[in-house]
Amino acid sequence: MPKKAFFKLPAKTQASIIETAIDIYTHEKFENITIRTLSEQLNLSIGSFYDYFQDKDELYFYIFDSLISRLLFSGYYKDRIFTVPRPNLADYLSQREIDFYMSFPTAPEYIWRKYYFDTAVDGIYYQYVQRELERMKREGRIREELDVDFMTYLYVTISFNVAMYFRRNFPNSPIEQKDGLCIQMYEMLQHGMFDAQPARSEDSETDSEDSSQPDPTPGDENQ
Repeated sequence: MPKKAFFKLPAKTQASIIETAIDIYTHEKFENITIRTLSEQLNLSIGSFYDYFQDKDELYFYIFDSLISRLLFSGYYKDRIFTVPRPNLADYLSQREIDFYMSFPTAPEYIWRKYYFDTAVDGIYYQYVQRELERMKREGRIREELDVDFMTYLYVTISFNVAMYFRRNFPNSPIEQKDGLCIQMYEMLQHGMFDAQPARSEDSETDSEDSSQPDPTPGDENQ
């Protein structure tokens, strides 16, 4: 969240800073963006930038969080915790906002870790998952004995690792190409990953039969 000084600026100035920042983060590699270049393009001194934001991550997350919040309230994420494919972003955001939103997949890994796990940052994925699981438990869709906090951590951890798997194995591929694997993950989370009655191999049946025979008593082998 930006510092108080930012919110004391006129609304028009705030909007100008955010709109320019969207263009910077959309068209520049995150690693190449510095406070100096940000300040210059935002028409701010470096000192003024630090009056408003702790660092470039905070500014990025503030914009990203505002889009996520809008998607949450508009219904884009409704019941999506175990659902693919996703709705069309163009029904919820402008093309400029979509371009910024799609900068996240190419952001550095530490930004992903902040978003998925650090509840102190503005990224609200962890809180969203927790609220959704709490709602589902109230509706009787989750077993009563399961702990929501623990389930949230497991779900977010799995989601992060799935995202990293896609990033390393399917770079720059559209999300539609990954939906099949996403469905596998959701099926596993909802129904488990093992068959209820796994097929038994011939070897295992033989081993079972052998193990069912009583051990010979001492001396029997000599008879």
